[in-house]
Amino acid sequence: MKRLLLLLLFIPALLAAQNDQRYLAGAVPEIDGKVVFSKEFNAPSLSQDQIYDVLLNWAQGYFNNEDERVVYANKEKGEIAALGNTYIIFQSNAISLDRALMSYQFTAECEGSACTLKISAIRYTYDVAYQREPEKYTAEGFITDKYAINKKGKLIRSASKFRKATIDFVDKTMNSALTAFDSPQKTSSVVISDQNTTVAPVQPAAPVTPVPPVTPATPVQPVQTLEGFVAINPAQIPSTILQMLPDSPIVIEIEALKENNATWQGISTVFGKKVASFSIAPASTVYQAIGDGEVYKISILNKENNNTWMIIQCRKQGETDNNGQKTVLGEIMNVWIK
Repeated sequence: MKRLLLLLLFIPALLAAQNDQRYLAGAVPEIDGKVVFSKEFNAPSLSQDQIYDVLLNWAQGYFNNEDERVVYANKEKGEIAALGNTYIIFQSNAISLDRALMSYQFTAECEGSACTLKISAIRYTYDVAYQREPEKYTAEGFITDKYAINKKGKLIRSASKFRKATIDFVDKTMNSALTAFDSPQKTSSVVISDQNTTVAPVQPAAPVTPVPPVTPATPVQPVQTLEGFVAINPAQIPSTILQMLPDSPIVIEIEALKENNATWQGISTVFGKKVASFSIAPASTVYQAIGDGEVYKISILNKENNNTWMIIQCRKQGETDNNGQKTVLGEIMNVWIK
């Protein structure tokens, strides 16, 4: 009888250990030091355009509010990018709610009948009851094997709930995208290759090569050396500067045209390029003047005196609808800061 009681006591622990297996070493993949979850699939009976159309329709429904949206879509190249911003729930009951706000980037790269889905650039904002300011983490510094797995190969308690919730969320999102191909109208056979436990993609359907500029091959030169401004590398904009941008008014300029009623949307990395985005009214003459590949400037203003303290020169890469506005994405070519 005692042995039976001991066995019954150990059953919950054994079940928990089995459930933890999918979250242990290798469950959070890294590529060049960055956390990148990926899933590759093939739909042999569908064309690239058909796969793209299904995924774009799914993405526009999945990322469909002010904080989550499709920010880039290019049918010719088979590329889709979206920014996600959602709560992952650790515990919820009548007396407490333990959760963290997770931001991330979702991309889809379609080529032929193959497509690779990726989730990367994961960040967390976690409110702690006894602290005035929320704690902020990156996936690279919190849920990787280095930080979340101890020497015995078990999950470290402080990071385990973030790691588990992130892996569960990634699985849910990837599966949601794949089920978009399950409707009766889509009879293709989708073959899935799970890459989440590898360091690098395994035999991609075709190499992803850099996309050539859509405008003349002549490289963009800095507009001028601006007195009082310092040029910096677009890939090395200080985080303190990035945090100031959402609260700063902007002016969009192309040739002699200016638009003061645009809204800053942010800087992100899309298919290896640093891009800046803003929303603007479709009726704006500035919006109408910025064609694909056109070069324009975003002036960042001091909200106290409207003086320009930063200038970003961009080349338009794409656009998307955003609640009656147009969100324009541009590859950052040059940056100057006062």
